[in-house]
Parts: sequence; C-alpha cells; structure tokens
Amino acid sequence: MKLHVIYGTIIALLLAGNFWFAYSWLDTGVTLAYRNEEIREESTRFEQLSGALPAIAKGANKMEVVAAMQAGQELDVFEKDGCTWVGLIGLKFDNDRLVHVSPNPNSRGMDPCFPG
Repeated sequence: MKLHVIYGTIIALLLAGNFWFAYSWLDTGVTLAYRNEEIREESTRFEQLSGALPAIAKGANKMEVVAAMQAGQELDVFEKDGCTWVGLIGLKFDNDRLVHVSPNPNSRGMDPCFPG
C-alpha cells in the first residue's frame, strides 16, 4: 500500500512539474510576442520622427510635416481631439505650425493628444 502512495506522489509531482514548465513556456512566448510588437512600434515611431525632423526644423507647415512623417510608408492620417495622427504619432498644430508631438501613448500626463 505504501508503494502505491509513493508512486502516486511521484506521478503527481511529475505531472505538476510538466504543467508548470508548459505554463512557463507559454507565458514566455506571450511576453516575447508583446515585447517584439513594442520594439516594432518604437522602431516605426523613430523612423517617422527622424524622417520628419528636417521639415520640422525648417518650420514647415502642417501639410509638409504630415507628408514628411508619411515619407516612404503607408500610414493612416486622421484627426482626433484636435490632433493630427500619422501612424503612431500625434501632432498638435496651431495656426498651421507644429506645437506638440505625442510619440508615446504611455505618457498621458499633460499630453494634449491624450486628453483626460
């Protein structure tokens, strides 16, 4: 009878260990997928901003800045809450001049493109 309890315990521990390893493997895979997506988004933001910097530096108007942000990329452009969104970047214009850039959706503090 004691042997059945010992064997049962060993089998239960092996199964529990396998489930834990499977869960750990799955969790790591999901975490890596999210990390890779964040890296891709940050890379896209960097490309957009660095491509538009020359136009912004010379005081380009709204149309020129938006065109520079889109250069070589298929990005959606739309207006929402007073900001012009080009891909992942929010741009705030006043009198056709750029006054604010929102490159990071996680910095919602006093960001005019992320009200509330």
